[in-house]
Amino acid sequence: IITGSTDGKVSVWNADSGKVINSFEVCNCSGPIHVKYSPDNSMIATADTYGKIKLWDTTTGNLIKTLSTTEGQGKPINDIVFNVTGSVLYSANVDRNSITLWDVSKGTSIEEYSFNSEPKTIAYNPKKLQLAVGLANGSVNIRHSDTGAYIKEVTNLMDGHSVEQLDFT
Repeated sequence: IITGSTDGKVSVWNADSGKVINSFEVCNCSGPIHVKYSPDNSMIATADTYGKIKLWDTTTGNLIKTLSTTEGQGKPINDIVFNVTGSVLYSANVDRNSITLWDVSKGTSIEEYSFNSEPKTIAYNPKKLQLAVGLANGSVNIRHSDTGAYIKEVTNLMDGHSVEQLDFT
């Protein structure tokens, strides 16, 4: 189990014993640290309240690379998710109301999809190659994960409230 806390730290836990295997500091920040395992469990992706996205070695906790180029105190990343192969990481960006597709091996952005509302959460459906993006305006936007092609938007899901978490099967 991996956890990201509001003190800027990430911990890797043994689910059977409940003991910490490794712990490392992501940033000197307050607010949530979003964490995701890569599909092969070799990396942990983190996104912090300063807009930094970093990839860490699961075993050692060593920093592999930083994906985002935000200087100083940028705006938070609301969520991150890997594609099925772990070659692409998607990030929900507060500052541009967008989702960025990151090439994990190169550490560069591939493309960015814009929305009319702040993206709060992302879910990836590997069977359909689609992303569901929960927005602050209470709607869910669905796009093709590789091309960004708009598929549909489902509105008025949350009675005007923000979609904070979702999953997509």
